[in-house]
Amino acid sequence: MTLRRGGVAAQVLAAVVASTLALAALPGSASATQGAAAAAGTARYFGAWAQPAAGQSKIQALSALESRLGTRLPLVTDYSAWDEAFPSSLDKSIATRGSHLLLFVKLKRKDGSRPKWIDLANAKKGSGLYADMDRWAAGVKSYGKPMHLVFHKEPNEPDNQANGTAPQYVAAYRAFVAHMRNAGVSNARYVWALPATIFANASQAASWYPGDSYVDVIGGTGANHYGCLPGIAPKWRTFAAVFAAMRTWASAHPTRRTGVVEFETVEDPAQPGRKAQWISDAHSVAGTSSWSQIEVLSYFNSTATDGGGVCDWRLTTSSSALSAAAAWADDPRYGG
Repeated sequence: MTLRRGGVAAQVLAAVVASTLALAALPGSASATQGAAAAAGTARYFGAWAQPAAGQSKIQALSALESRLGTRLPLVTDYSAWDEAFPSSLDKSIATRGSHLLLFVKLKRKDGSRPKWIDLANAKKGSGLYADMDRWAAGVKSYGKPMHLVFHKEPNEPDNQANGTAPQYVAAYRAFVAHMRNAGVSNARYVWALPATIFANASQAASWYPGDSYVDVIGGTGANHYGCLPGIAPKWRTFAAVFAAMRTWASAHPTRRTGVVEFETVEDPAQPGRKAQWISDAHSVAGTSSWSQIEVLSYFNSTATDGGGVCDWRLTTSSSALSAAAAWADDPRYGG
């Protein structure tokens, strides 16, 4: 199948943006974030994470999803453990073909062990965690393309309590970003991401916020769980409703951009096509003036156990959902 999105123009654009960011940002200062935000202008990216099926590599999973979509994704999401090598083979392929990378990095090793946020915040030269940050800085610099980097999404979630408290997370986030800047990394935009529901409690969200000087993109994760959470009455929630509180909270930080870094919906078994309409409506609302801060949108193309239920978020659950996502991917407003 011939994919509809070409890579040459995207590669040229990526090179221009990379050089602009390098000139605009001064490592280690608040002006680095502000300069990068100004350089980004009104750029927007839409894409997805392609969850590998059994026996698939990440590259194979992406290829299979794009084959079904009939188009290339302008943005591709990847997830990395703290001690994984970067860039991975997937990341390199994303750069080569001219798509934009949204990378999630968590302070959790491949073996499941979790260093403490406070230990990262206090890491000194010669320590293992300091060396890890050196390695990440070198990897991102070598990547050489503009990218978005999410440091430890959803730090408030129960599983992440093993890493520490909110103030310790804030200190770790700041230390990581400062380390990257001081190492001369100029091609990354830093994303802070909480579950969208948390933004309804402004003070709770603020307790996890590292501050405008360390955050380029205020991000949220959220879903329309309709019927896939046991013990909870089904309620169809639109994209706009899921992320309304995040958008309101972010509006108090007008110099920052926003990102919907994981979003997803299930099908409605009683109403075929409702999932596709949900995606189309999300596409439409993201382009309105009230969403002018938006910069990154990534669909979580996966199945997941959520709240004890199994939720099928995959775009491949219907041809109409695939068509709606392909239309968004082909929209030139979301290719950066």
